[in-house]
Amino acid sequence: MNSIAALVILAGFAGQNNTIPARNNQVPPGFNTVQPTNLFAGNRSAPSQTRAGTVYAPSNNLAPGAGSAPSLGPIPSSMNNGNRTYQRRVGTTQSLVVNGYRWGYVHYRRDWRDTWFNFPCYAYTPYAYATQFPSPWYTYYSLPPYIYGNNIVFNAPPYLSWDYQYYYGQQQDLDAAIRTIIASFQYGRERDIEDLIPRRGLVAVSFNGRYEYSLPADEFLELYEDGIYNSRTTGYRINQIWMSGEYARVVATHYFLDPWGRQRTAPHVYLLSRERRDYVIREFGVG
Repeated sequence: MNSIAALVILAGFAGQNNTIPARNNQVPPGFNTVQPTNLFAGNRSAPSQTRAGTVYAPSNNLAPGAGSAPSLGPIPSSMNNGNRTYQRRVGTTQSLVVNGYRWGYVHYRRDWRDTWFNFPCYAYTPYAYATQFPSPWYTYYSLPPYIYGNNIVFNAPPYLSWDYQYYYGQQQDLDAAIRTIIASFQYGRERDIEDLIPRRGLVAVSFNGRYEYSLPADEFLELYEDGIYNSRTTGYRINQIWMSGEYARVVATHYFLDPWGRQRTAPHVYLLSRERRDYVIREFGVG
């Protein structure tokens, strides 16, 4: 390619995006800026789609009297040791955090019911079940804090040594997966979300870089959808991408409004695995 042709191509990029894409580890500027979204207004969860019960079913939604967001302790560990029993509350409480642990949730909608979530096995109090774990969305006040179920297993993803930092434009399939991650949060399209989830096998969940447990892919899909549909996203930014063979590590920041209307951020970390011609999520971490 001669120098004149190269200048024409660069001018074309500049005309489309108002900036020439640099060789860095970020997605194109149009996707990587914090953008408002109408995602929550289009929330597809509705009373007519409840799994069980009715709109009058009991709910752990503390929205009517939750007050302001309290200080939250670290994500609990060793919840699954089987030695703890449910500590029944005396009377009722409207406190979202008790002794540093999450209790219930505060949804944006005051009429929201537990049965309107996609994932069917949430727990709303610490140690409600002998085998109980923090939800991936534990630090999101609008979502239930814990999960339980017989399908939760321990199967840690492979240990990987990240060989090099990825530059946008090197692999079309990986670029497409990264754009889909952003689009799933910004626009909440079901097909985008489903494209990211493997058809079979397990997806690992981690907190602060530490592996916690794994779920069947179809159950992880329900959890992932709940986080997307029940958080008021204001933007999603890709910070770093690293490669190791057929795996990619994607570090992102989720920008969202909490139930009290305050701007929050949460770091997300993905392990993407190339399977056939697509990259899918094999591990998802928050914090």
